[in-house]
Amino acid sequence: MANALVKIYIGGPVDYASERKLLEHIVPWLHDKKIPSIVLANVQIDGRQIDCIIASNNFVAVVEAKTSRLPIRGDLNGAWGRLSPSGDWENYTNAYQQAVGAKHRVRDAMQSSKPVSDFYPDGYVVFTSAIPEGSNITEGDFKVLITTIDLFPDKLKTAGVSPWTIVDWENFARKFKLTSVSLDQAIGDPEVNATFTLLKRYTNAVESEYRPDAERWLPESEEQRDQLLNAASSSAGCFISGPSGCGKSLMSKWLATKLSADGHPVFLLAAKNFSGSWADSLRREIGLLVDDAPDHLYREVVRSDLSVFLIVDGINEFGAMAVEALRGIRALARRMGARLVITGQDAKPQEFNGLRGITVARPSLDLKQRIAGSAGGELTPVALELLRCQRQSNFDPLTAK
Repeated sequence: MANALVKIYIGGPVDYASERKLLEHIVPWLHDKKIPSIVLANVQIDGRQIDCIIASNNFVAVVEAKTSRLPIRGDLNGAWGRLSPSGDWENYTNAYQQAVGAKHRVRDAMQSSKPVSDFYPDGYVVFTSAIPEGSNITEGDFKVLITTIDLFPDKLKTAGVSPWTIVDWENFARKFKLTSVSLDQAIGDPEVNATFTLLKRYTNAVESEYRPDAERWLPESEEQRDQLLNAASSSAGCFISGPSGCGKSLMSKWLATKLSADGHPVFLLAAKNFSGSWADSLRREIGLLVDDAPDHLYREVVRSDLSVFLIVDGINEFGAMAVEALRGIRALARRMGARLVITGQDAKPQEFNGLRGITVARPSLDLKQRIAGSAGGELTPVALELLRCQRQSNFDPLTAK
């Protein structure tokens, strides 16, 4: 049963990770502060979904739980924007206005149940994961405050006057046929646990599939690993360009392995396998890794607040389908809210100006020696002299065709 001090009611399963994180953070805080309160989660009021209502005898807070995997920007009014691989800021829901609408809807529902005069709940937008670097969003105003989950408790206006008591809110929960649950039940629903298991199974499968090739990639320096990871994880992602044989494909598999090991869903697609439909390519990749339906996995990825990565290797191999394929990549990344990592032999196309550029040179003489050593071989003095001569010309005997 729900805790006697902090009672939780839900209108349905709390599917989204951001909403579960909010409950997991604020309910223990209310209990520790000994604030008798009612927490309503995932409530439908006149056709509008309300993420969370926190109510006591002294305050009412209406909270929109948010997360963004890519940089966002926006003010009090107008559409917000989210950074795309092209470098453009595409339309994104104005979370401030969304929260204003939510708190007005809650106020109207209160008024229809028991008059509240000119009272309005406090509004909040709470980002439950770090706001991506490069974002620029308003902090809100007296109507709605915008903050992060770690700062939210300190910003919660608990000292005030509310026209409703705890009993009124319990009656409200009954009116809307909400279910009383414990915190464990709210955030540990069997479907939620199944989702976690599915995502974990998929990330484990990606890591296992690509680790053998990932371990074959030898960077020029240890700093190159950090530079690659930082570039892939910043802004909208990165574009890796370099000549044939410089290790781009092994780098992409190392990235997929590293990011998956850290728990992030990664979808690695080879451009050479593109047959006209990225949806088909995605289904094929997922089907080779796990037995679960691709649509099911995709739905759970969207509900999570994990950073998602789409890696497309070797776009120089698109040939005649290049225009269609590149357009499809941008659309797929947008729908998934994913950071995009692309490898290719040519310079970064203009339509991917939003991606950080990384140029990879042919392996140095020292790296070629290390590659030979890692394979259990050894370069002879004659081979070493040949490589030294090669570095003084444009001819590479290891990659020439």
